[in-house]
Amino acid sequence: MNRECEKILYEHSIFLSFLRKAGIDIDHESIRHGEHTLGEPDILCKNMSGDCCAFELGRLINPDLMQVQMSWNPQNGTYVRTRDYSGDIAEKKLTKVYKVSCPIDLVLYTEFPNGTPESFILLKVRSLTSTIEHSYNRVWLKGSELHLLHESS
Repeated sequence: MNRECEKILYEHSIFLSFLRKAGIDIDHESIRHGEHTLGEPDILCKNMSGDCCAFELGRLINPDLMQVQMSWNPQNGTYVRTRDYSGDIAEKKLTKVYKVSCPIDLVLYTEFPNGTPESFILLKVRSLTSTIEHSYNRVWLKGSELHLLHESS
């Protein structure tokens, strides 16, 4: 299985986990992976009323810590100077433009290794959703708990 197929399967499992936590009912048979080259979000599907809906997923991970974790040798200690990347990742997602006409939810999810407390990420992303103009219907943060950070009126 190639890397892109693995990514799609992994995102699908994250999406299903999100749906369970959020209590959102969608037609599971309608779930399909979006085509980024066509300006589509990660997931396109239909709700139980048959209306189109879409979801963009954003993994909040620290690439500095990920690199160390992937190359860690237990015989050598490593000092890692790093910073929080969650705001950069969220901002990039919030400014994306899509070529679909249905409502889109942004689902940001934390993943180890992150190195930033979830409470800090929550405050930072909530602040960004109110200061950056975006077109998302709702913005969620899925960490140890699920948080609805923004809902358009």
